Amino acid sequence: IKFRLSEKVVNIPDVGRVKIVAVLMENQKKPKYLVSTNHKKKAENIISEYMKRPKIEEKHRRDKSILDVEGNYLTSEKSNIGFVRFIAMVSNCIEYLSHKYGLSFYEVIKECSKELIKKGFS
Repeated sequence: IKFRLSEKVVNIPDVGRVKIVAVLMENQKKPKYLVSTNHKKKAENIISEYMKRPKIEEKHRRDKSILDVEGNYLTSEKSNIGFVRFIAMVSNCIEYLSHKYGLSFYEVIKECSKELIKKGFS
């Protein structure tokens, strides 16, 4: 894939210095722009991080679905911040165990559930 990069550091009031990266792909008429608050970061690294976003967002959607916390709890009238914080903490613990033992998020939940049932916490 052929493309052209250009980058520029600008100062935005109330934000500070940011780097704007323009990426013009072959056979495209208009560039795509990426903005990073880390103005010292290489353009290639900014693009690389941007390319990871869909996977991260998909993971968050999957985790919320597994934990049954879909929806926008933080802005609804029935907001329960304590519950959301608890679920976030549980999610982070599961993520830690997932990395530590090389299991998927779902596999960690399954194994924890088995242990809880074995111990009589159902």
